[in-house]
Amino acid sequence: MNNLFRSYISFNRTERMGIIALLSVIIILIAVRASMHLWVKQPEIHAEQVIVASKQISNQPIQQTQALPPGEKINMNTADSLTLISLPGIGKGLSHRILERRRQLGRFTDMQQVYDVYHFNEKTKKMLNERTTIE
Repeated sequence: MNNLFRSYISFNRTERMGIIALLSVIIILIAVRASMHLWVKQPEIHAEQVIVASKQISNQPIQQTQALPPGEKINMNTADSLTLISLPGIGKGLSHRILERRRQLGRFTDMQQVYDVYHFNEKTKKMLNERTTIE
């Protein structure tokens, strides 16, 4: 019985060296993690800096970037959500609804299928007709 227990928990030289190496690596990693705050200093941010930065940001007008050159149309069958979001009047939720509808249909065959996703107003329908295409 004693031999069976001893053979179960005994390790040969290679196994012992492997265990020692792994334990050494673990101890080094723990020591590095514990002393990281001594090596890397976090930048100090004061409340005044945050207030000034937020005022500067809030005073700047929001600039819309145009994803496509003028005259180029977006193919509704190949557009991704970011491309759809770049269109005025199309937000994150609506772009996902359009993509979900396209996935259900396989592809759009006409603009009416896009309009069925949401009750677009006339201004948005006009913009979609000018800036998108179904191919």
